[in-house]
Amino acid sequence: MESTINRVVLLELRHMASSDSAGPIVKALQSLVKKYDKVELEESGEVCDGFHDTWSCSRWEALSTNVINAPKDRLLHMQTCVLPSLQQQLADLLESQSLADSPRDPKPNHLDASEIISQLGHTLDQINNFAHSIAPIHGNPLEVNKNCDHDCGGLKKFRRGQLITQINWFMRDHIWTLLEFHVQFILIRELPDKRPFRDSKEYNLINYKSKVTLATAESCRAIDELIKWSKQSDFSVVQDNWQSYTMPFDEKLLDMLNVQLEMTNRSETGRDADVEGSDHEDDQSETSVSIGSSENTAKRPRLIHLVKSSMPLIKLFRILRNKLLNTPTGKPPFTFGPSITSAEINSIDDELEKLNHSTENLVGMLAYLCRLDLSDMYNHKNNCKYLMMMRHELDRYFGTLLTLLCIHLVPWTPHVNIPPSENQFQTWAILLKQQLWLADQRFVSALNSYINLTPM
Repeated sequence: MESTINRVVLLELRHMASSDSAGPIVKALQSLVKKYDKVELEESGEVCDGFHDTWSCSRWEALSTNVINAPKDRLLHMQTCVLPSLQQQLADLLESQSLADSPRDPKPNHLDASEIISQLGHTLDQINNFAHSIAPIHGNPLEVNKNCDHDCGGLKKFRRGQLITQINWFMRDHIWTLLEFHVQFILIRELPDKRPFRDSKEYNLINYKSKVTLATAESCRAIDELIKWSKQSDFSVVQDNWQSYTMPFDEKLLDMLNVQLEMTNRSETGRDADVEGSDHEDDQSETSVSIGSSENTAKRPRLIHLVKSSMPLIKLFRILRNKLLNTPTGKPPFTFGPSITSAEINSIDDELEKLNHSTENLVGMLAYLCRLDLSDMYNHKNNCKYLMMMRHELDRYFGTLLTLLCIHLVPWTPHVNIPPSENQFQTWAILLKQQLWLADQRFVSALNSYINLTPM
């Protein structure tokens, strides 16, 4: 019976929403969805093909030179005026439907709701114009180049795509959902108080009242998060990207350590078995066993030694990574300098990503070798070449990244009047380079021993 009622109610709601009986408030709420055109971005972070010569470019061309040259002012207006106004209007819309309190039968003030919806439409227009005006368009001559956008603040090119993505997500998952809940609540409230609607009307009113109230609170929190993210420093934005590297790498490292431990245990067990077996075998059988297992016996301890010798390099990478990230024990005592550009930030980000992938590859390769048939000499030669290549990559990426960080990282201090002290990161980087050299020498020695199968 209940499912039949719900189907009837649903059909009636659909009819009401598409008919003149929906009323001006419902129609006005439904029209708000058209106020925001999602900005479609490619993987490069620029506007997708098809938008270049139409609406987005016209938005750029309509902007004055002063507006284009003052992106920080546009962002500040969004942070301090537009988004806070949206929060207030959402709260006002909730109250206009008498949903802020808990009456048994909410009675909306339609006049107030109409005014609020009109204000909402203007605010959503502003958000739409802002998102399209900051969208990076390939080949746009009016756009500030990523090589000289140091004065663009929170609208540097490297972070505009992320900001647009967050706005797109906010509008889709919060605003449109909230408006749909408002529409459903109003339509349910307008259902006639007769069967088959009477039995489910009160239940659905309570249900959608809860949905509207919760969605309003979540939308307001999402606005706070959007403002907070847009106010982050360039260094904090990049840190979020770097943080995503940590879990996959740590999982691969744990796998390598587990495999190496298993191999060590097998090696020790096999050595004990060989000693015990030799007491009961004649000279001929000993010779046969020796011929069949001499290569594996020679390689296994060298491979174990190679894995252990890689740990100082891996630990130094993790030390560098943790130095750049926020941890439970504190934050880095440095940040990017004020004159850094998107191009320079992208270079640092690319080098750290390369270093992370190279270290991941080394860890994965060593785990693979521990699982491999050690008697396969063809694979042995190729794998040794690959290991040597990864060692050179690590050395190159470490050096390039540290050089870039020393150039662009400056001490962070909350006190403006205190002059910046000596760049602590540069001092720390010198010590790290010394440790890297020692770790590299140890790894190369173990790698050569593994390659040549010489005594250790």
